[in-house]
Amino acid sequence: MGVNFSVSRRAFEAVNGYDNTAPAKREDRELELRLMRGGHSFAALLNRAVVYHLHHPFAPASPEGERALQAHERASHVRCADGLDQLR
Repeated sequence: MGVNFSVSRRAFEAVNGYDNTAPAKREDRELELRLMRGGHSFAALLNRAVVYHLHHPFAPASPEGERALQAHERASHVRCADGLDQLR
């Protein structure tokens, strides 16, 4: 999914946005999993939309992050506990 996707505000809020505890470099995949579990659709926009990217330091993938992502893939929750609502 990465930076090239679009999702409705309603769907983004329904899953409580990005999980602030998601492993680095895998937060998009974690969000994608929860959107799919919740029955929400999203569209790939690769080469079809202007993308603005927030610059951030490079974070290499880690074994701990990969294990955390595997746990997210086995999970069944749709809303994350530490996401959009906690930033408001």
